[in-house]
Formats: sequence, C-alpha cells, structure tokens
Amino acid sequence: MDKKDFIYVVKIGRTPGIYYSEQNMLLQVIKFQGAMVGKFTNIERAKAYLAKPVKEVKEISEEERAINKALKKQRNIKHQERKKQYNIKLELKNAGNILCFLDCEADKDIAISLGAVIIDDLTNEVIDTFYSTIKPKNFKKVSYFIRKLTGLTDEVIMNSESFDEIYIKFESFLKEHNVTDIFSWGNSDYKFLKKSTEKDLGVLKNIKNIQTYISMITSDIIYNAAWSLQNIKSIFNIPSDVMHNAFSDAVDLCNVYIKWKTKDINIEEIKRVG
Repeated sequence: MDKKDFIYVVKIGRTPGIYYSEQNMLLQVIKFQGAMVGKFTNIERAKAYLAKPVKEVKEISEEERAINKALKKQRNIKHQERKKQYNIKLELKNAGNILCFLDCEADKDIAISLGAVIIDDLTNEVIDTFYSTIKPKNFKKVSYFIRKLTGLTDEVIMNSESFDEIYIKFESFLKEHNVTDIFSWGNSDYKFLKKSTEKDLGVLKNIKNIQTYISMITSDIIYNAAWSLQNIKSIFNIPSDVMHNAFSDAVDLCNVYIKWKTKDINIEEIKRVG
C-alpha cells in the first residue's frame, strides 16, 4: 500500500486529530515530548482510536507500540536528513556578496507592487532600495480584500506603469549594483511575477526561496520548514507586524536574513508560535 493511503491519528501531539499525509502528521509530533501516533488503513478504526481515552490506548497492543516506535525512528531519520540537506545547500547558495531581498503584492495572482532592498552581505549595509506600484494589463479595480490588506487603491494602480516598464527599471537597478543573489520568502513572488508578463523574466528567473532554509533554524526545538514571515520575525525578536506592503516586507525579509546569520533566536517564542 502506498504511503498516501495511510491514515495517521495523532493521539498526543500539538494538535491531536486525523491526518491523511505523513508530512502533516510529522508537523504535529516532531520534538513533542510524549507524542503518540496510530497508523491505519481504515477510517473507522482511526476514529475509534482517536476517541479512546489515552490510558486505554497505552494499554491496548504491542502492534501499535511497535508502530509508534518505528514512526519515531523514521521521523528522526527524516528530520536529520532534511536538516543536513538544507544546511549543505545553504552553504552553496550565495554566489557573491551583493544580495537583493524582494517582495511583491498581487491581486488575482498578478503583481500590483514590487519592493526590494539591496545589501552588502559582508557588512549588512543597505546599498539601495526599490519600490513601485504596477498597473496590470486590462486593469479595472483592486479587489476589496487586497485593498484592505495592502492599502493600495484603484487610483494608485491606474496611474502606475505596466509590469514590463517596471521590469526594465528593476533589471537596470539590479545590474547597476551587480546583484549576485535575489531572495524571496516562499514561492509566491516568483509565481506572481511570472504571471504578470508574457515576456521572459530574465534575471528574475533566479529568485531563490529562502523560507525553508531560514525556518530550519528552529528544527532542534520545533520542526517547521515553512514558518510565516510574521512568525519568523517574532522568533528573531523583530518588532512590528508584517505590513503587506512590498517594500516594508522586503525590509522585513532583509532583517530576518541578517538576524538568521547571528543565530540569535527566542526559544520561548518558537514554542509559543509553534
């Protein structure tokens, strides 16, 4: 039977319940003291296991004890492999010293603003910044949700240049400063930019998602390969909320990266947001 066909029941963990993927189950139990998991192929058995008092579950069968022991070993092996993988890759990630941190806001998955910060990786000095709103092709109005989230209005977007015009300026901005690496938080920024033009993205095809690499700093305490930017700011003691503004979010990402290099984390905050 394939892994995807198993039903996992987290009896004791961060959020007890029924999970249909091993990855989601692992997020609930890795580094959780006394975690207990059942593994089933039948949903009725899974529900019955979840409903039983913990005391009864602990007493029921050697088979389930063996399953939990095997899962624990498997989780530890997978956890160490992923940690090693991301640590190694990160050592090879930067091609040079001039780094760009990029963020964009989008409506219907089309970019409506682009922000960036360039720093010298050796000194952490900010070299230059970039920000522009963008008018999508066939633009009519900003959706209510995005207007509330970003503060961007129909008038602002309507009076902006097209993505292709902004891209020419942004590419010149990167080349002027000899940027060697472009970083984003997650994969969505690249998807938004790609969907915003029919032309080749050029240097923006090399955007590197560093969400997982930075998130792995918490793996000895809580395993989460995809912390939100807001949570990772809290973990690094960076005050203020994420603003959902392309420029301020790029600044946040830059500050997170600088903090990540120092490995200075708030352990209690990791446990709280985890």
